[in-house]
This record gives sequence, structure tokens and C-alpha cells, in this order.
Amino acid sequence: MITLKTVIINAPAELYANLDQVNLPVIVVRHIAALRRGEITSPTSSVKIALRAIAHRCLALHEEIQIHEGELERMVRDKAPEWMASFGISTLTSPKC
Repeated sequence: MITLKTVIINAPAELYANLDQVNLPVIVVRHIAALRRGEITSPTSSVKIALRAIAHRCLALHEEIQIHEGELERMVRDKAPEWMASFGISTLTSPKC
């Protein structure tokens, strides 16, 4: 996300103005991933291609994280179901794992 934000900040003005208005990280990443490729004919088109590539990597990593978090939650629930049922306890705070 840091690389993506850095490229957005340094993008040509019209592209920066369009992308900087979206505040939610996953929404902006999906928006960027959907940018049309086109030919590299200007700095803006070059930045769009770079942003799109970074956004696709971010989305792939996001999906991978979701899979690992799901597995982690399943394992913690198997080992410590009573703790997981407690208020304020999650997969990262359960003491029995």
C-alpha cells in the first residue's frame, strides 16, 4: 500500500486528483486494478500501468491474507472454543494457542 500511495502522490495532476478522493484502501485498490491498460503514450498512461500492476499484487496478497486468517481462526476455535466465545478475544489474542 505504501508503494501504491507513493505512486499516486507522484502521478500527473489529473490522475492524482481522481485517485486521491477515494479514502478506503480496498476500494481505491480495486478501482486502480480496473484501470484500462492502453498504450504508453504519456506519463499518465505509464503511471496507470504501474499503478494497475501494483494494485493487482495488493489484491492477490489481500486474498492470501484472508485465506490464512480463516485458517488461523479455524485452528484457534478448535483449540480454544471457550476463549473465542469470550468478549474481546480473537485469533490474535487467545492465550491457549
